[in-house]
Amino acid sequence: MVEFKKFSSKMKKANIRVIIYVSGFKIFGNIHLPIGGRLTDFLNTKGLGAEGEVFIPVTDVSIHDISDGRLLHYTSFLNVNKDKILFIFPFEDVKDSKPEKKD
Repeated sequence: MVEFKKFSSKMKKANIRVIIYVSGFKIFGNIHLPIGGRLTDFLNTKGLGAEGEVFIPVTDVSIHDISDGRLLHYTSFLNVNKDKILFIFPFEDVKDSKPEKKD
């Protein structure tokens, strides 16, 4: 498991486009993980800055209404409370929205 310490501006990071679901909203944005870091480890690790930090920084953000997909806000930066995340996944993992039929 990768250990995360306080981010340094000199630390090399990977830019990961993600979709984040929180109550009532679908958020598209970028998170910045250390090279070789996993999204799961990043979310489950405490102390990424201040001890017990509960927010993750997200950049290039669009916030959409979950019921109709309408764009509500765009911002260059948003802190998201990790405790409010219902689920999160990398945008590159999105497949066709039709569920597979099981016989």
